[in-house]
Amino acid sequence: MMKIFKYIPIYLILFFIYNIVVISYHNNAQIILDENVFELNLPSGALIIFNLNNILIMVSILFLYIEIFKATYTHTEAIIEHVVSIIILLIFVIEFFLFKNFASCTALILIFISLVDVVGGITISITAARRDISLAK
Repeated sequence: MMKIFKYIPIYLILFFIYNIVVISYHNNAQIILDENVFELNLPSGALIIFNLNNILIMVSILFLYIEIFKATYTHTEAIIEHVVSIIILLIFVIEFFLFKNFASCTALILIFISLVDVVGGITISITAARRDISLAK
């Protein structure tokens, strides 16, 4: 069972969360995404308000780091993971352009982060594979 997680990009979790919120709340999705989740008082007296949009973006950047780190390892599962990442990106783009409820700045930012995941992951995997080949010679 744990072996299947090698094939699945961690970014898929955010994809599901965003889709569940948008599909479940349909016309009220943006209201739910904009709702305050928690506040942080800084020593300066400034108040930082976090909503679900902000949290999704911050978590997606963290997941992007993990995906880029995973791309440095060359293994057979990497190809499948890259294909799944491309599929996630394509579905995000299709949803963004074809469905009104998916058209938001948060979705666009998640699309760009997904694009960086795909391009960066493939680029790093190719570079790592070249390094492995040159070391084998």
